[in-house]
Amino acid sequence: MTPLTRRQKTRLKEDVDASLTQAWEELDRGNFNNTSALLQDAAAKINYYLAPKYDLSQINGHLSLHDPTISSSLLRGFQILQVMEKSHGPLGVYEIGARLEMPNSTVHRYLRTLAVVGLVTRDPVTRKYKRATWRTPQ
Repeated sequence: MTPLTRRQKTRLKEDVDASLTQAWEELDRGNFNNTSALLQDAAAKINYYLAPKYDLSQINGHLSLHDPTISSSLLRGFQILQVMEKSHGPLGVYEIGARLEMPNSTVHRYLRTLAVVGLVTRDPVTRKYKRATWRTPQ
């Protein structure tokens, strides 16, 4: 893992401090659900900066995203599945986007599509996704 730059460290501290401050405020109000969500958000932000980054331009040594004979959209969906496969648990949109350096809106759109076809499932409580057990129809 490459060390964080001073700018990344500053941004990480600001992001995590903001989430933790909000979490304390919610805790003082007795709102435990929001507190839990804000603490998870702080953890996701830490993971964003510490997670390994995946090189979107190369798959199996080929410059696939720039090859006009390969569907870059389909390839990105597979890259999301690959990140999820390597994960030790469910991942949120923010975490996947950070690892792939892909916009959250794009990740969300791909995850919704993958969920529709049954390749991923979404936990309605945590709002995180995991790979589904998928079998071909018989």
